[in-house]
Amino acid sequence: MTLVADPELAEDRAPRAVNRLYFAAWRWHFYAGLYVIPFLLMLAITGLIMLWVSSVTELNGERAYVTVGETLLPVSQLQAAAEAAVPGGVATQYISPMGEGRVAAFAVKVGEDTTGVTINPYTAEVVETFPWRAVGTTLPPTSTAPS
Repeated sequence: MTLVADPELAEDRAPRAVNRLYFAAWRWHFYAGLYVIPFLLMLAITGLIMLWVSSVTELNGERAYVTVGETLLPVSQLQAAAEAAVPGGVATQYISPMGEGRVAAFAVKVGEDTTGVTINPYTAEVVETFPWRAVGTTLPPTSTAPS
């Protein structure tokens, strides 16, 4: 005697196994979303706060404007003016003007102290000096050795 499986039952089991796998995958996807969404919301909210703060306050907590000149001076000339403003100082960081009519900024280090110097990028005139607490672009080291 031969046993013949009911073909309708075999066809019925295969889709149920696939459906179970499909729904299990979606269930884990849902749980992963519940786990990740709070983290993504925190990133989005803190990012918006950082954007808002940077648009409201700028370097040294104030906005420094200068009269727009004809051309911007080279950064090397601005760096020399910043280093001259702080005796014995060496410029370590530079922040370019944030727009037309805005100041350029340097961090000038003397020993352990760092002083911020804002400079008119059109005339190389020192606008302000202040205790440095901002982060900018690090300048490459300059060699003082004779060539």
